[in-house]
Amino acid sequence: MRVFYALTFHAKSKERIAGLIDDIEKISDKGRFVPQRNLHLTLQFIGESSLSQVETLINLMHEQMMSPPDLLTISFVSSFRKRNNDIVWAGIDENKRLVDFQRKLSSDLNSCHFISESIKYIPHITLGREVILNQPISDVKVNPFQVEIESFSLMESKRSNDKLVYEPVESIIL
Repeated sequence: MRVFYALTFHAKSKERIAGLIDDIEKISDKGRFVPQRNLHLTLQFIGESSLSQVETLINLMHEQMMSPPDLLTISFVSSFRKRNNDIVWAGIDENKRLVDFQRKLSSDLNSCHFISESIKYIPHITLGREVILNQPISDVKVNPFQVEIESFSLMESKRSNDKLVYEPVESIIL
């Protein structure tokens, strides 16, 4: 089972984020855009895990003493190149509580040998993959807005009918 930790959003927040996707689609020739139901903020990718490892990950989740922020602010969109296409994402304003929460989670995972190295965490929400833009991403202007966090979840990433689907294995509703 392929898993990762994430923060999920309330429906109204997902609708606001989906509005950004609509704006990006207008300046794109093509792309695989994230369905509204899949929108999330990844905290830590784990990868392939056995059922016993998933149980440990669930226990770790419930032992997490820090709580994530209730709100995040999205203030820009950006992209990075992967092969010949762009991955487009929404940027999150600096949030100390989010960074502290993610660092503690990463440290706990490292202690349990789930991850071996820490990479710099750049909080973002993926909006599209394999995007071919026909205008600069900077043409998409974002009026900063807040998104409400719904849950801290261990998510499974799988394919269903040739589509990527993220489903919660376990969630702590906030």
